[in-house]
Amino acid sequence: MATYKGIQGFSVQKLSSDPTASSDTEGQLWYNSGTGKFNIVVGGAGTWASGGNLNTARVGLGGIGITTAAVGVGGVAPVTSLVGVVEEYNGTAWTEVTNMPVATQFFASGGILTAGWIAGGSISATGDPPFPITTDEYDGTSWAESGNMTVTHGYGLAGSGPQTAAFAAKGANPPSNTGTVFCEEYNGSSWSAGGNLSEAGHGGTAAGTQTAGLFYGMPSPTYSAKTESYDGSSWTEVADLNTGRFHGATGGGTASNTSALYAGGYVPATPHFAAITESYNGTCWSEVGDLATGREADGGATTGNASFLAFGGGAPGLVDATEEFTSPVYSVKTVTVS
Repeated sequence: MATYKGIQGFSVQKLSSDPTASSDTEGQLWYNSGTGKFNIVVGGAGTWASGGNLNTARVGLGGIGITTAAVGVGGVAPVTSLVGVVEEYNGTAWTEVTNMPVATQFFASGGILTAGWIAGGSISATGDPPFPITTDEYDGTSWAESGNMTVTHGYGLAGSGPQTAAFAAKGANPPSNTGTVFCEEYNGSSWSAGGNLSEAGHGGTAAGTQTAGLFYGMPSPTYSAKTESYDGSSWTEVADLNTGRFHGATGGGTASNTSALYAGGYVPATPHFAAITESYNGTCWSEVGDLATGREADGGATTGNASFLAFGGGAPGLVDATEEFTSPVYSVKTVTVS
């Protein structure tokens, strides 16, 4: 007589109606007693849609704000000329507003439209010295100078966080371009030294705040996929990107170290200008929908991995296109055997 001692399983929930499809119920399996079918919640990959074009195409610009209230700042356009152009985005179109105090490229930026900040970078179109250590704050109308950074980071540093709890990290100093490990914290008026990252580099991207930060992507040592998380005093290596690259979309907004998006960047393979987009949930990176236009050194504005704005950049010519990312659409699917 057969025995079934070794057979084990899990009970499936029986429901009279389907639950709401969302990130909270993704992966949930149940039996719908009303339809007599097994159902599961699945999520899509997330999609990009075209937004309004920038008035001035440029590369190496910074981003401030969220997807419906963004600011694109500075950059190079054309590649031999720095521009101090600042544009605001209302979810549909860009409007030119007050220029930044000094035309700059590849600087750190963060905050929201009415309380944004920029710091460091390069005031040379070629990325050479001198490198400013100045900080400027934006209130949605005008710019005001604030406290200087404590060290010279060079170009290609990244930053994130609100105006009163921000951080900026790394950067490159020619001619070696080996990059730095420095991190600084900003309280709205002055900068102070933070914990150093584990690996020197530049051209990465940051998310979160100075007590819950994230830094990812850079060219050294070899198109690094490394991701590090910050607790306000020290950095810890967490899950790697699926594709190592640098100069992905940078900017402010309200991303966190458990909800971030990395769009575009420069990769070693041809074509170098990536359309790859990856989403971070605090545990791992997952590839989601690609950008329509692969690009590097573009600006970004975000509310985390649920909503993201990528604008400008190089591909290899200057890009004026804006793309808007919408988080995955969740839906109920019937389980079939085919």
